[in-house]
Amino acid sequence: DPTLLIAHLSGRHHAIGEFLTENVLASLDPAMLDFLLATSVTERICGELASALSGVSRGREMLAEVEERDLFLRRVDDEGQWFAYQPLFADFLRQRLQRDRPEKIPELHRTACEWFAAHQMLSDAVDHALAADDQRRAVELVEDGGIYLIDHSQVTTLLGLVGKLPPRLVVGRPRLQLSLAWANILLHHTDAARQALTLLDAALERSELGESEIAELRVDAAVVEAVVESRADHTDLVDELVTPALARPDALPPWVVSTAANLATFTASTRGDFAEAHRLQEWALPYYERNTGPYILVHGQCWLGLAEMEHLELDAAEDRVRKAVRTARRTAGRHSLAARLTGSVLGELSYQRGELDEAERLLDEGYTLGGGAGPVDFKLARYALGARIKVLRGDPAEAATRLNEGLRVAAAMSLPRLRATIENERIRLGLDLDADLTETPPAQYARRRRPVAGIDAIIAQIEEDTGIRLLRERDPELACLWAQEWVDRHEGTERRYSQLRAQRLSVGCLAAAERVDEAKALLAEIAARCAALRLARFLPDGGPRLAALLAALHADQREGHWRPEWAAVPAAFLQAATAAAVPHTL
Repeated sequence: DPTLLIAHLSGRHHAIGEFLTENVLASLDPAMLDFLLATSVTERICGELASALSGVSRGREMLAEVEERDLFLRRVDDEGQWFAYQPLFADFLRQRLQRDRPEKIPELHRTACEWFAAHQMLSDAVDHALAADDQRRAVELVEDGGIYLIDHSQVTTLLGLVGKLPPRLVVGRPRLQLSLAWANILLHHTDAARQALTLLDAALERSELGESEIAELRVDAAVVEAVVESRADHTDLVDELVTPALARPDALPPWVVSTAANLATFTASTRGDFAEAHRLQEWALPYYERNTGPYILVHGQCWLGLAEMEHLELDAAEDRVRKAVRTARRTAGRHSLAARLTGSVLGELSYQRGELDEAERLLDEGYTLGGGAGPVDFKLARYALGARIKVLRGDPAEAATRLNEGLRVAAAMSLPRLRATIENERIRLGLDLDADLTETPPAQYARRRRPVAGIDAIIAQIEEDTGIRLLRERDPELACLWAQEWVDRHEGTERRYSQLRAQRLSVGCLAAAERVDEAKALLAEIAARCAALRLARFLPDGGPRLAALLAALHADQREGHWRPEWAAVPAAFLQAATAAAVPHTL
């Protein structure tokens, strides 16, 4: 049985060589033998490629004849367009070609290279350029095709191809370094992206490219640098870096423009300009539609969803983020990076609405991404809120593990907002630090940072929330004063969720100071708003002091002691909030 024999022998085995020579090749006419040898240099073959390699116009018909004569050729696709020789037979043909016509081999590989390149099959093209010992052509192919691969979400393929190239030829290629910077930042390899940007800058200094082309590359590179800055939770330079890209969108790839719009949306949100965030996303829509993958689109929708959450447009936020999750799952797969990142944002929304099962599942899926994936806003819920849910599920050990890991990520990546959020959650849940971690000293009223704006203000509010909660047990009046500063700071601004959090903190301080009437009045106002927004978890997450006051308020409602000046709260909502589990001890 020839097939069985071939399956058990290598192409270099003496017996297989004799068998194939005497029983297969000897019976072929010269034209068919030439055809087999020429078409053996590629791993797979189609009619058009066969014609290019063999110089025979009837490539498709010749392949059909090879198949009909049982010359170890099989179809490898559903459409029947692509064929491959049995591997050991192909190995034998290549040895025969090397023995009889070695001078033809480089030219056959060059022909295959150009055919694959013309048909956007970059990996095959690069392999054949290298097989032809044409390293410079291989580098040119990867440089020219790098943007195509990124645009088609094939960044790991790009990095794999670059790994095949001689490093000395890669270092000085500006476009290739730009592609590497994009590929690495999309894979969250920040250090590698920075290195590529450094090499890009050096290559441009020595480049013979025209001024306009160099300027275009620098605009593109500035967007990558802005991504690096945003991943570090820095906003100071982001708008300056992306402005040139937003000013000349039609001169750049659509995913570069889309990314620039997402970054500008992020900075607009951090400064509370939610109208600008909406405007940017609407402006960028045509560029999103020209992208082939979902990653940048769903990122933009999540940024806007987070802005809507802060603006307390929760129904709009939930609708937007759910659509983003569905898009990511449909186009990239349920377990894709895009799906799990967007799922982390949806998990926070689901939790606030009281959907703990869905929230836990989504945040657990996001947690598997590790610390490097996504900007800070996409990490916060995975660690802090995920830990809170574990406490509610009766698993404080897992909660502590998640928080301690998050603190290590925050330290390793220098992310103060992540650190402050996790520290706040850990202290409020009453969980211990691992021995290798150092506790951050709590904020003090006398040393509070002023003035603050943007992300610095967000961090300050989180840090001071922790400090105020610790202070109110020993100096409740000062805690009331400090908490009220944050209520006043957000009064009249668009940061409505931050104001609601400040008001919730103020209720606990007023209760600690035994200013019960003031505390109940403010709590009724907050409860009315939460009921309208369907924020099921906001009040139970206010801590034990607020929970006790909430129970008293519920008793006032049941017993007919509700004061006319208090905001009206639906009885069912108040009852559910009072009955809900309280995860925090502070």
